[in-house]
Amino acid sequence: MSSNSLKTKDTETRRKELVKRLKAILLDEVDELVLNLFIQENEVPYWEHSNDLRVQQEFKSTVSNVWVMLSCITIQRNIAIQIAFLCGKSLVEIKESDIRLVVNFFSSNKELAHLVIFLQNINFFEDFYPTISRHIVEKFLFKLHKNDVFKTTRLDKHCLDWSPEKHETLKLFLEHKCCKRALKWLLDLEEESKKFISNQMNSRANTLLKDQLKDRTRQDFVKSNAFDDALCFEDIFYVLKRINDCPIAHVCDSSISKESVLHGTETMEETCRKLLKEVLETKENIQHAYLLKNEVEEGVMGHWTVMCYQRLKGKWTLCQYFNPSGQGFRCGDRCIKWIFTHALNQNYVNNLPEDIISKLFSGGNNIERQITWDMTECTKQMEDYVEVSVPTYIMADEGEMVNLLPIDVEEDSEDDDEDSSTEISSVSSSLEDYDDFESEFGSDGWLYIPTVMEVLSNSFTQEEIRYMMEKHGFGPTVNLREAIEKMTSGGSN
Repeated sequence: MSSNSLKTKDTETRRKELVKRLKAILLDEVDELVLNLFIQENEVPYWEHSNDLRVQQEFKSTVSNVWVMLSCITIQRNIAIQIAFLCGKSLVEIKESDIRLVVNFFSSNKELAHLVIFLQNINFFEDFYPTISRHIVEKFLFKLHKNDVFKTTRLDKHCLDWSPEKHETLKLFLEHKCCKRALKWLLDLEEESKKFISNQMNSRANTLLKDQLKDRTRQDFVKSNAFDDALCFEDIFYVLKRINDCPIAHVCDSSISKESVLHGTETMEETCRKLLKEVLETKENIQHAYLLKNEVEEGVMGHWTVMCYQRLKGKWTLCQYFNPSGQGFRCGDRCIKWIFTHALNQNYVNNLPEDIISKLFSGGNNIERQITWDMTECTKQMEDYVEVSVPTYIMADEGEMVNLLPIDVEEDSEDDDEDSSTEISSVSSSLEDYDDFESEFGSDGWLYIPTVMEVLSNSFTQEEIRYMMEKHGFGPTVNLREAIEKMTSGGSN
């Protein structure tokens, strides 16, 4: 072997070793750079509340993304690192083939969050429509994200409940390179969805679930797909408001889009800050606040999501965001289940019925609808329940019989009041002074006790009496007297 070939081989070996060492040095620098991103003050609360596996995955993705983005000389270094970081947190891997897309998208849209969504949608098409040409997918997505309706839309969430027919329709458009027609078709679907939601809201104007309890059955509500059975904010808050009894948790009493969208006076962020400030004013030691967000910009009832904020070290942090599957119909029920589950795990609510608790941690068809109906009914019953703190009757044991003695607190003079209070006290202590009792109530010691019919007629309205009779199984053809006779003679029919 000639000396020149040996020299060339030696040079190649040294070059490879040098490149290897340079890569190691650069990798160490990337690791340190990513570590500094993760330990920023505003990021620490998020990482502290993430499980170890998730943090490891995000760190690994970020390191890989930074390595790729540092080779891009078109975008400034600090912005390229931030892009890699945001994509890494979302577990979006940036490949070398994606750099061209990143540069093109960023040249027309500087919102980094929109860029992350764009790359997520690229991955969605690669997973769901692998047969479609890559350049057709890119062309379609650029058109999609330039449209205001879809510029922040994640297609994996948007198409989650799509039927196979819809997926096939979109695939057919793109296979024939009809990007404009595909976009128009998606816009038409979105418009139909908004009309559905608008009709839904109009139908719900005067049909809150708590007002329907008397007129329909539980099974009918759970299985219904009617417009007027999707939950509006009032329905959701009516069930969740019991969490507000806890001094360190709160469900905001208006949705985050209510003021900003319906009245147009505030942005969504301003409304959010205002609601959190109001919560802090009423509960100084607040730990978690639940905000319901309406995703429909026109202000009609649409897709509900939950933003869970945590108060740490004097600052609000968005610790969890719940975006239920489905558009417009069952999302409200799923938000109720998620909030109750989170509050129960944090010990913010401890007065839930056992059957509700078991349903919160179980799956099954229509389980969310069942929870909504049962909790609405339970809340309604608690509102109708009256706790009597001042007794109106006392019992006096007289040999073989028990007499009910009314407490009369209204007397014509102060002297009579004093005598009456003395005598009532003596009666409540088993009538120790029988002479005082006899002088007040007569020689026989017995008073007229009204019948059940008279007590009911004088104490309740006809509507309330009819409601109690229905609860005991008596139909509209049975009058009160007949119902009492049947109950006293052996029970209802």
